[in-house]
Amino acid sequence: MPKAQEKILVLCSADLLPEPEAIERLVAPFADPEVGMTSSRPVPVNDASQFMGYAAHMLWDLHHAINIKSFKAGEMIAIRKIFERIPYHTAVDEASMEPVIRGQGYQAQYVPTAIVYNKGPETLADFLRQRRRIYAGHLAVRDTLGYNVSTMSGRKILMTLLQNLDWRPKQFAWTWSIVGLEVYGRLLGLRDYKKRRDHAVWEMATTTKQLKMATNTKGIPKI
Repeated sequence: MPKAQEKILVLCSADLLPEPEAIERLVAPFADPEVGMTSSRPVPVNDASQFMGYAAHMLWDLHHAINIKSFKAGEMIAIRKIFERIPYHTAVDEASMEPVIRGQGYQAQYVPTAIVYNKGPETLADFLRQRRRIYAGHLAVRDTLGYNVSTMSGRKILMTLLQNLDWRPKQFAWTWSIVGLEVYGRLLGLRDYKKRRDHAVWEMATTTKQLKMATNTKGIPKI
């Protein structure tokens, strides 16, 4: 970051595929000098007819629903360059930057039209590996920076889930199985955090790195 010369920076992982106009939409709110951070809407390319694919869509749909009411950065973000480096030893870069930016009086804005495609875990092992790392990282942000990201609230997540519950029999059963896996992943993350396991350099969830899909003539994925 110290070498970046522009006032607005876009951070995007290499395993994401933004829609053609996503970056333009992501940076547009910075015309307002009070905006310091924006976040995209991640959409998984996984097959929702399969359990793990359904899990990916369910979690990111909840992320979207929560973001409409209470900002939560995720995947591709844009920031105003008002600091020189990302906090050291963090497993959750976006969450670590939220309190730094908002603490200086800037607003954070969700841009649901800035769509970026990602790949959710396709195995239980990768799912738990990812969820425990993220929760451990959020605990560290809470304790070191005094900031709770919006998805730290179990009550908020549960209320949002109930408001958007899929009542189809198979999907209903899958939903509560995924809830159980998420709780287990958070318990693992809590244990990791208490034992000071370092997730800053994390074990890769390999099935999330295989972002292959068909696209239409405009370069937009067919999902």
